[in-house]
Amino acid sequence: MTVRAIGKVVEAYKRDRRLLPRFRPHGAVPYDQRILSWKGIDRVSVLTLGGREVMPWVAGAYQHARLAFPRGQADLVFRDGAFYLFVTVDVGDAPPGDPSGWLGIDLGIANVATDSGRG
Repeated sequence: MTVRAIGKVVEAYKRDRRLLPRFRPHGAVPYDQRILSWKGIDRVSVLTLGGREVMPWVAGAYQHARLAFPRGQADLVFRDGAFYLFVTVDVGDAPPGDPSGWLGIDLGIANVATDSGRG
């Protein structure tokens, strides 16, 4: 966990060395596979300062379907009095499709954007 905290500071200085970064007490915490592991579809094991804690988590059907894909980093975020786990998944490339139509957009000066749906 110390390595992840150091990494967060390093990333802040990479953006701009002239600024003194300030971190909020409840700022996002990035977790990798060493700190966070999945225990089925309804529990997650998180390394805390007091040891590992197995916690329940909830998600919708759309999110559960994507958890079958390999997972990368996760960010624990505290927002509006609740904790959220933002998980990165690799869903791969979409299969190439055969378009049945097209849409042309003219970014002219007279109109901000004009479209012509043909096809």
